[in-house]
Amino acid sequence: MPIARVPDEEFIELWRTHGSARKIAQIIGIRDCEVAERRRRVEVRYNIKLPAFANKSNSQYYKHLSPEEHKSDHHLGLLDGQVICFSDAHFHPGIRTTANKGLLKLIRDLKPRAVVCGGDAFDWQPRFAPVDAPSGQRARVRRG
Repeated sequence: MPIARVPDEEFIELWRTHGSARKIAQIIGIRDCEVAERRRRVEVRYNIKLPAFANKSNSQYYKHLSPEEHKSDHHLGLLDGQVICFSDAHFHPGIRTTANKGLLKLIRDLKPRAVVCGGDAFDWQPRFAPVDAPSGQRARVRRG
């Protein structure tokens, strides 16, 4: 799709009026991603912020991402003791990897006051199931 010839000033006004890449893309006849890229370039060029408006129709789906509902600090009430933090465990249903066994041994040996997963814990998608997965493993794993 060809890029619409819209001056920066008009683009800024459109953004401040609509606050949505999708709406602006429909108005000027380009793709959403092109509007988003243009928004970033305009923000840098003019040293301004062009905030997006909340999409009321989809807000129910993203409610869990709201900073009002989730604090970045989680107080565990610990004054002393050990805490184990791990990430990128890539657990597979029904399979214990060497790393998984090592983590469990470390938890048993240290007996920490808390165990924190930093993210990227599960590989539940069939395309990531290992070659030696038990038969039927790929069929049992469902996408969310």
